[in-house]
Amino acid sequence: AALGMKGAIAMAEKIIGERENTYMLQQFSNPSNPKIHELTTGPEITSALEAEGLQCDIFISGVGTGGTITGAGKHLRKKNPNVQIIAVEPAESPVLSGGKPGPHK
Repeated sequence: AALGMKGAIAMAEKIIGERENTYMLQQFSNPSNPKIHELTTGPEITSALEAEGLQCDIFISGVGTGGTITGAGKHLRKKNPNVQIIAVEPAESPVLSGGKPGPHK
């Protein structure tokens, strides 16, 4: 935990290097991460809102890997090109705004 996400990734890479038949999903760089949110999370939000006669005008999402906000946001923008997409990050790990990554608990 003291090394945070970098430590977790380093450990995963070590394990993969030591074992056969392993695969690292690479959640930060795997294009399937945002794609699945474009195909599932975004449509789920749209469907729920449209059932009430509404559309998504603002989408606010916590950000870790960026998969949810990227994928769901892409779908939502197709439905409403003027949708505002807002990322929220932990104050203790303000990576997007230029800060240092904090510990993952």
